[in-house]
Amino acid sequence: MPNDRISRRLLLTAALLCVAPLPAVAQTPAASKAPVHISADHFRFDQHKGTGNYSGNVVVTQDKLQIKGDKLDILAPNNGPIEKLTMTGAPATFEDTTADDKHITGRAKNMVYSPAEQRIVLTGDAQLQQRGNTFRASRIVYDIRRDLVDAGAPGQRIEATFTPATGQAAGTPKQ
Repeated sequence: MPNDRISRRLLLTAALLCVAPLPAVAQTPAASKAPVHISADHFRFDQHKGTGNYSGNVVVTQDKLQIKGDKLDILAPNNGPIEKLTMTGAPATFEDTTADDKHITGRAKNMVYSPAEQRIVLTGDAQLQQRGNTFRASRIVYDIRRDLVDAGAPGQRIEATFTPATGQAAGTPKQ
């Protein structure tokens, strides 16, 4: 009998674990399955090539991700999802909110967003900000799914500015 109670408890515990919600970290902020919405002043699409060109106040949204710029080129083969979005601007910008509610913004002359990979590559005076911390480089890769930033290019230096958690600027003496 004691073994039956233990077995029932283990079975009940396993069942509860199976129906328990996954933590927010397992969810991606701009899920690759979410629709991609694009608005602009002008649009031209070549269905045979699977390419599109948007211009004038272009805004791309996918879930919590928003990318803005002057011109957008997309690669969307026939009967398939959008593979790549290339935004240019003066600058092009993006903002996103991660699964754990961290707000992240970026800007660059060029951004390439791959919805399936959930990755944005910023090039040309690239800058990324998160929680008061800033990264500057000629090239920055932001992996949305893994909340990972990779900055720099061969022969180029990066600059990073970190804000202390107390909100006090680095090097400022305490009063």
